[in-house]
Amino acid sequence: MRALHLVQAMALRVCLLALVGVVKSVDLACTDAEPQAPRDVTPGYTGILATRYEPYGEEERRNFLQANLHFHLGAEHKNDGEYDQAPPAGDLASTVAPGLFCKTDGLSPAEKLPYNFQHCKNVSVGLTYEFHWVFSSGAPGQLADDGSEGELGIADGLGGAFARTVNADVIVRGQVCLIYNNASLDTDAKIEADYADFLTKWRPPPAGQAVKYVGSTTGSSYNDNVCSPAEVNWHVDLKCCKLSAQAFDRTCKAMYDEGLREDLKPKGSRPPVDRRWVADVTFPLQPVCEVPVREGNSN
Repeated sequence: MRALHLVQAMALRVCLLALVGVVKSVDLACTDAEPQAPRDVTPGYTGILATRYEPYGEEERRNFLQANLHFHLGAEHKNDGEYDQAPPAGDLASTVAPGLFCKTDGLSPAEKLPYNFQHCKNVSVGLTYEFHWVFSSGAPGQLADDGSEGELGIADGLGGAFARTVNADVIVRGQVCLIYNNASLDTDAKIEADYADFLTKWRPPPAGQAVKYVGSTTGSSYNDNVCSPAEVNWHVDLKCCKLSAQAFDRTCKAMYDEGLREDLKPKGSRPPVDRRWVADVTFPLQPVCEVPVREGNSN
């Protein structure tokens, strides 16, 4: 009986993932699409498309399961004065399409020194990456012997977000980070403290420093002509964070330990889409006057 349940559960997941693949393979003209991502999140910037509902916030995210963590070369979103710089000249350590970058003027010479990454692939100190934590109402768990859900497990790509339903609600946290070398992190204990479970938790933005909006999946396969058919509720930090190379590499180790392989290297970035294809409004993720929601394990 256990074997039968396991086979049935695995077959269901294969079918659901196949259906998701069919949906993703359909080219959708942007003139027919719902609001897209990434967008310009500069305060005061407005899009054209109507927002049909207020996007999910932190309370809802806490009830979702994490399906994935990945990162893009450069910022996909744009915020004037924060992540708005053209890609720097020289070696970007990767051949994928770059996004926008944070300024590096504030880095000291020591913070710009190269770091020998052991777990992250095709990354470099001094570059900017946008990290995406994917949470879903349809994310999978690791199957137990009897075919039940078992423990939570994350996986490469976005397929896991739709593993149990093809019309899952999805929340993606986006945080843009400048990578620097912190030589003072010279012990495993110091690196672990700085890492602070970045696999599952972003660096919590202060009240008023993040927005939420209704958009879509991103990636360099979409542009201002071909748009994504998959809706996403976005939470985006408006500031450039600084992430040590040591904590970055520790994050990739944690990803590897969870079974991720393809997401240990950066993905290409979709440029911020034209205002014709983005929602007319963003909302504060946590208004300044609101009591913060305690950051904790979302599982």
